[in-house]
Amino acid sequence: MKNRTDRLPKLTPRLETVASLVREGARLLDVGTDHAYLPAVLVGQGKCKCALATDLRKGPLAHAAATIAACGLKSKISLVMTDGLTGLSLEEIDDVVLAGMGGKLMLSIIKAAPSLKDPRLHLILQPQTDLPSVRETMAGDGFCLNRELLVREEHRIYHVFSFVYDGVRRSLSLLERQIGNPEADRQLLHAYRQNLKGSLTKQLAGIRKSEQPDVARAEELEKILSLLEAGEM
Repeated sequence: MKNRTDRLPKLTPRLETVASLVREGARLLDVGTDHAYLPAVLVGQGKCKCALATDLRKGPLAHAAATIAACGLKSKISLVMTDGLTGLSLEEIDDVVLAGMGGKLMLSIIKAAPSLKDPRLHLILQPQTDLPSVRETMAGDGFCLNRELLVREEHRIYHVFSFVYDGVRRSLSLLERQIGNPEADRQLLHAYRQNLKGSLTKQLAGIRKSEQPDVARAEELEKILSLLEAGEM
């Protein structure tokens, strides 16, 4: 007979990295859970005591319910249909995960939930887009960055952030905002730099071809590319 851990889903490298930042014994909130693979694995393996998983749509919640039932975790993982953190109390939550969504959407969810500004809480973010905005906005809103991890999944490199609120509003340098200070092995860091160079070079070329070029943005991109070329990251 299979034990409970044999029934757990397998996490992708991206979600494995998210899971690695969740604290031992934490009560988890997974916002936008989709199939609920992350809470199922963390609770099923015993790293998390319990979990609350949310989504905005009925379809993903139905998939999540099926995952939780298949893993025998209905007594430890609760499901709620809600938009972001609307209507949720965080009194019995320790770690909050927002993963697999656009950076701007993620920031709008966080801004709409002032209860996240609590030093007791640990936020783990995995934005798909708008990384500079995530870094800058979180720093400006009083969240301290603990770690920024890189992980490769198939042909894409993802960033996973760990934040704790301390109320100190920080202004980031151009380097900190646009490039960050990610952790990874040398090969992955090199791939990240090359990908970033390619993306920024393409943006710069587009600005230069424009009939009304954004001169300030072009100068900023030139500076970032210069820093990357110099290896200052």
